[in-house]
Amino acid sequence: MVRGEMVRFLLQSACILALVSCQSAKSNAPEYSTDLQKLERLVTLNPAPSDVFWQVIEKGSRKGQLGPSDWAIVAILQYDESTMKKLQATVREIDPLPDIFLEKDFIQVWFQEPVKNCFVQDSNSDYYIITVPAYPPELFAKSPLLHGYFFIVPRENLVFLYLHTA
Repeated sequence: MVRGEMVRFLLQSACILALVSCQSAKSNAPEYSTDLQKLERLVTLNPAPSDVFWQVIEKGSRKGQLGPSDWAIVAILQYDESTMKKLQATVREIDPLPDIFLEKDFIQVWFQEPVKNCFVQDSNSDYYIITVPAYPPELFAKSPLLHGYFFIVPRENLVFLYLHTA
């Protein structure tokens, strides 16, 4: 009987350990979506990109200037070459924003390397700055996500988009 209880205890322990490790693996997975239709409900995508990678940043989920009821979207939009050329022509008519400073935890593991390369640590602080021109969000903004910026990733047909509520 003692041996049976020991076997049962070991099996229960193994099951619990397996469940805990599954939950840990799940929580370490990048939390982003590739659902274009859902993103189109939240932001203006005209023309629509061929691929999207995006994430909602909810209130209190990271440090920053967002208030307790604010939220944001971070998105990487992939366009075909022809559409990207049209977008670049439109952007030439827009004045870029001044330097934007970002906290280190802003850069996500799911960002592609060419996107990550557009951020560099500021030599005078612990913040990151964007190394390419960033523009006001009007091309992509849709209420309530009316504030933020976007930039074009050089030579990659990618647009990085950050929009947030007021």
